[in-house]
Formats: sequence, structure tokens, C-alpha cells
Amino acid sequence: MSVLQPYSAFEDLYRPFEGLFNLNQPTMPNSPSRWLPAVDIKSGELGFSLEMEVPGFQPDEVEVEAHDDVLTIKGERVREEASDTENMVRSERCHGTFCRKFTLPDGTQTEEISAEVKNGLLCVMIPHVPPAEPKKISVS
Repeated sequence: MSVLQPYSAFEDLYRPFEGLFNLNQPTMPNSPSRWLPAVDIKSGELGFSLEMEVPGFQPDEVEVEAHDDVLTIKGERVREEASDTENMVRSERCHGTFCRKFTLPDGTQTEEISAEVKNGLLCVMIPHVPPAEPKKISVS
């Protein structure tokens, strides 16, 4: 004798539309997806630090570029080969490309920006020009 689950019919009806309401919901196998890694930005005396979650990425799989006062970070997580996903019932890991853009503040030293990937975290250091100290001018 099976137990009746009164809401299962409604859950099955809702399931195809899950992705419309929450971008972080799991996707169906073989469906293309777009995702945005989470970012923390901190301000400090020397500039800004940006930390982005990129688990599983190698340094050469992330592109960081500063151009025209915009910092662009791109990457792609490729889904495993089709033979590995043929029997996939549920896939909760995000795959596909991402692109995040951030407007750089005035005074940013774009030529001094540095980035590294360590333990699944992309760390970008964005130095700024220190404020000019007042200069005492002697009057003669």
C-alpha cells in the first residue's frame, strides 16, 4: 500500500518553471545556463579588493581585463562529456559562461591591478592613487 502525497502533483507542475524564479536553482541536464559567481568588494587604504567564488577554476580559465574604467571578469565552466551526463537525473552544479563588469572609480591605477586564483577564490587587487599631500610653498 502506497502513501498518498497530496502536494506531489503540484510540485511536478511547478518544477519546469523553477528556473524562471531563481537563477541559482538546479538545471536540467544538457540545458545551457548562465550564472554569476558571488562577489565581495572591500575598500581599504591602498585601494579595493574584489573576491569572487570560482571553485574548480584554474588561473588560466579566468580572464580579468581593465579597459575604459571598466573591470571585466569572464570565465566558463564546461560540462563534462556527454557520455558522463547521459544518465544524469539531476545536476545542481552551474555550468556555462559568466561575465561580470564593474565600473572602476576615479583614481584607479589600472596598470597596477593584480589577480590570483587560490583555493577556489579569485582575488583582484585594485590599487588607487593615494590622495596628494598638501605641498607647502614658500613665498619670497
